[in-house]
Amino acid sequence: MAKIMVAEDQNDLVEFLRDILEMQNHQVVATASNGEEAVEVFNKARPDVLFLDIAMPKKDGKAALAEIMAAHPDAKVVMVTALDDMDTIQECTAKGAVAYIVKPFNLDDIKRAISVALD
Repeated sequence: MAKIMVAEDQNDLVEFLRDILEMQNHQVVATASNGEEAVEVFNKARPDVLFLDIAMPKKDGKAALAEIMAAHPDAKVVMVTALDDMDTIQECTAKGAVAYIVKPFNLDDIKRAISVALD
């Protein structure tokens, strides 16, 4: 069982991810609804895996990723986005993201991302 944090500004997706993750015996220990909050909450919660949306208010996911990775180089971050764009994927990977899932995603996408993050 992994401790998971979800940073996503769409409440319905937060609940969808929570349901999927808990069905897989993971524990959602924290959530955040914007990039600034994501950094603050991550620093306190120190989850095993962070699902981080790219398009969020106050600070986008790419900026939050860079800040989190600078402070916690061992962080396991899975980027979540509606953009299926190779440049964005490469930028996030270069900043330290371990996996990337594109909305709309399904159970297999989530399982694969967690497997990569925890491997």
